Amino acid sequence: MTPRMLNWHRIALGLVDLAILHLCIYGAFWLRFDGDIPASYWRIYLYTTPALACIFVATALLLGLYNRIWEYASADALLVIVAGATITFGLFGLVVMTTPLGYPRSVVAMSWGFAILAVAATRFAWRTLRRHLYHASTLPKADRVRALVYGAGQTGVMLVRQTRDDPQSHIEIVGFVDDDRCLQSMIIAGKRVLGTGDNLAELVARYNVDEIILALPSVAGTVIQRVMDQGRELGVRVRTVPRLLELLTGEDQAVSVRDVDLGDLIGRDTSCLNLALPDNYIEGRTILVTGAGGSIGSEICRQLCRYGPERVVLLGRGENRVHSIYYELTEKWPRIEFVPVIANITSREAMEEMFDRYRPAVVIHAAAHKHVYLMEVNAVEAARNNVLGTELVVNLASDYGVERFIFVSTDKAVEPTSVMGATKRLCERIVASRNGSSKTKFMAVRFGNVLGSAGSVVPIFQRCARMGRPLQVTHPDVDRFFMTILKRLPSWSCRRGPWAKGATSSSWTWESP
Repeated sequence: MTPRMLNWHRIALGLVDLAILHLCIYGAFWLRFDGDIPASYWRIYLYTTPALACIFVATALLLGLYNRIWEYASADALLVIVAGATITFGLFGLVVMTTPLGYPRSVVAMSWGFAILAVAATRFAWRTLRRHLYHASTLPKADRVRALVYGAGQTGVMLVRQTRDDPQSHIEIVGFVDDDRCLQSMIIAGKRVLGTGDNLAELVARYNVDEIILALPSVAGTVIQRVMDQGRELGVRVRTVPRLLELLTGEDQAVSVRDVDLGDLIGRDTSCLNLALPDNYIEGRTILVTGAGGSIGSEICRQLCRYGPERVVLLGRGENRVHSIYYELTEKWPRIEFVPVIANITSREAMEEMFDRYRPAVVIHAAAHKHVYLMEVNAVEAARNNVLGTELVVNLASDYGVERFIFVSTDKAVEPTSVMGATKRLCERIVASRNGSSKTKFMAVRFGNVLGSAGSVVPIFQRCARMGRPLQVTHPDVDRFFMTILKRLPSWSCRRGPWAKGATSSSWTWESP
């Protein structure tokens, strides 16, 4: 045994266990003889007990019982205690049965049971006492946030335990709310189920609640919206616990609480469109992404990197956005060469120089002016950038032998009623017309509204709501396509909505035979 093994913590536990074993064996003798231990058996007790106690401590040390932090002890620690006691008294029982020692067999059995109960009780009692003494929140009571957990399932229990065990937690859980009638008044993880969603107003007032935490990561959006509306009326904040996939694949490895995001409120099932690309589609090739600094372009770059391209050319007009995505990708994918290019897709000289230098095998064209109202008052610029710029990139892709050209279009190109939609429709026609007359395989895909992207409608609505201004919509019966960018998930996620007239699916492509 090294000096590190013999630290004060292990020595103290070993001494405690020595004392416990003596008491347990004495208690077994006392019960066996109804409190009147004969002198002959008293001598047997004095001769054998120190050896048994030392054997138990040595066995427990070998099994790792003294290497545990009992604050986090669980069922596996109890199994180690049972194993240590079984080995000690099992071996001693064999000695008793095969020798004329005269040791009472009932004392061996009772000592085994008493040892397990007593050693386990000291460990788990210490865990409870330590948590009570040292893990109370260090924040003043006035600075703590009193919260109700909506959902008494596994996620809610994990959240309660985490806030209870974290001395820096500012959240004080007052209880659960759950719509399951069978759970009412039950105590879960030390907290009582106080009522259902129908009692929310009463519970908020009675327990002076500051916040409601939704621990229902897979619940329908209608339920979230209902709780959000109730929270707004009651003047309390509503937050939620992330979905399991966010915890498994993202930065948040512990149960965390965040504000309700855009995707939570859609209220419809999510269809994850997993990318299943052939090995030679991206791997080892040079990929050009135009509009790489935008919301769509930057997420496309993140997705493509999973397929091992040799080089990704990040082309855009906004230096700040290109700078941001360049450094994000170089940190995460150091083996891939990333080339930031600041250029205008309408500049023939700049685009020809870029194609000639990097010779991309695949071009994903996401660069475009997208704001509908701006393009209405800047129609010439919309046509110049969206249409002429796309035509130039299409021609250069064909001239330089690009294998595949993918154009990112919009649902507004379906029977367009706006300048932006009309320019995108013209771009689609340009892209489709080149198939068959070029070795390049030209494709187009239509995206809907990307929730949370730069300049999208939802952040505008949120800002209006915070300022107390009315939400302005084009028409109360407008149909919209919704998509979310979930950076933590390994695929794009599409929220299906009512299809616009003339559209048959959330996205569609052209490609040559």
